[in-house]
Amino acid sequence: MGRVDEADGITKRRRDETLAKRIEAQEKRDAAAMEAWEAIRAAAQNRERKEQQRPAEESPVRSALETMLGVLAAEGHARKDRYKH
Repeated sequence: MGRVDEADGITKRRRDETLAKRIEAQEKRDAAAMEAWEAIRAAAQNRERKEQQRPAEESPVRSALETMLGVLAAEGHARKDRYKH
């Protein structure tokens, strides 16, 4: 009977060790996933912050619209002056 109890004890200890290793590995994976998530979130926040800090004049769309409006305004003034005289 002593050998059976001893074998059961060894089996239980091995099972516990295996479970502990699995838990430790899962905790490492979870920590790595959290680090990756934090890095992604920080990068997104930095990108958003940079976009908010950039002056509106630097926006390529705004720049193109301002150029078009300038051209249209110049054309309008030229036509107005042409028909005025």
